[in-house]
Amino acid sequence: MSQTNYEPRTLRNGIRLDVGDCVISQENVRLLLNIPKGSFRKHLNSLQELGHIQFRGLGGQQGTFVSILNYEETQGKDTDD
Repeated sequence: MSQTNYEPRTLRNGIRLDVGDCVISQENVRLLLNIPKGSFRKHLNSLQELGHIQFRGLGGQQGTFVSILNYEETQGKDTDD
């Protein structure tokens, strides 16, 4: 997730983002990845079930709040082990 925060900040709408958090448009991300809507949602649910992320809809057109769990611990580590 290239949009993930590397330092805490507050968005214009008042949403507080900590390190490892981001707000995404599911539609924009799924189009960028060229995958069907249902498949994208299935992948989000799988990542949450595996304990990699937590997410929740913000309602209306505000997007989806995503928190990458263990973000700080995984940054800069080699994943080819």
